[in-house]
Amino acid sequence: MTVFKNYRDPMGVGLTKRVKPCFDFVRVIESLGWEDLPYLHNIRLEFNVFRADGVSSSDGWQWCKRSFSYRKRFYCFEFPLFVQLYDSGRVQVLVKCSMAPVPFCFSGLTSLTSVLGELKGKLDWVGAPRVVDWVVTSWHYGKDSVKEVSGASFNVTFQTWSNTFARIYVKRELRKVRVEEIQSPNRTVQELFETVMNRGSPAFLEKRELDKDG
Repeated sequence: MTVFKNYRDPMGVGLTKRVKPCFDFVRVIESLGWEDLPYLHNIRLEFNVFRADGVSSSDGWQWCKRSFSYRKRFYCFEFPLFVQLYDSGRVQVLVKCSMAPVPFCFSGLTSLTSVLGELKGKLDWVGAPRVVDWVVTSWHYGKDSVKEVSGASFNVTFQTWSNTFARIYVKRELRKVRVEEIQSPNRTVQELFETVMNRGSPAFLEKRELDKDG
């Protein structure tokens, strides 16, 4: 669509100019509506074990020469979980739940803990610690649009003021726009529970402001 606007040149002569309207990306994004609760997916956790021996390829473990570690995929409550076991005893867990992200609330974390608890049962032979002691190293934190979208997809990635990366893109499988930030909590599961339970308290809000200032 072309818009005609009247203006005057430096000599004072009235002219008509064709102007193409700008696409207001921010207004379109805001008009989609957004879910109340933030969600988590691509959740990465770590913990250490005292023994990393007894791994066998016959049990489905695959040796990765590049990282000197064993890898295996598990399914717990239909969630695909990817486990990486290093010779040093460090264990990394990736929770792939992009299609069914975890709500960042008490009930959401409780469900996530149940999934991890089932995985722990399958890793007891290496001496896995309690799930509440596992450290969450990173996750994708964001929201999905309420309205569905169609047409061409897009993916915009940018760096935030806090030096984290965020992006807005179309989740084609859900037909929704997703906005997310890649965060590194570096907190145990227990500490995250405490954060969710106390985030409305004056002490937590004061601590959050101090963290921002620091």
